Amino acid sequence: MSFLSIIVIIVHIVLAVGVIFFALQKMRETSDRGGAFGGGSGAVFGREKGLDKNSKIALTLGILFMFSCFLVTWIVA
Repeated sequence: MSFLSIIVIIVHIVLAVGVIFFALQKMRETSDRGGAFGGGSGAVFGREKGLDKNSKIALTLGILFMFSCFLVTWIVA
């Protein structure tokens, strides 16, 4: 395995952990509101307008992770 493929795989793993972390943060944030009524927070309180800081980071990491998947496939294969 070349040095470049090792670096790309390490970056891919870091992005995956980041996506998981921020997705769990968002789930924890919205789980307390509206859970008693049998729906998510969007079902009771309406949709939130815009994205907060954690949601923007999660979205960015998700997009980078998608490109990283393609890059890892291309470099390793």
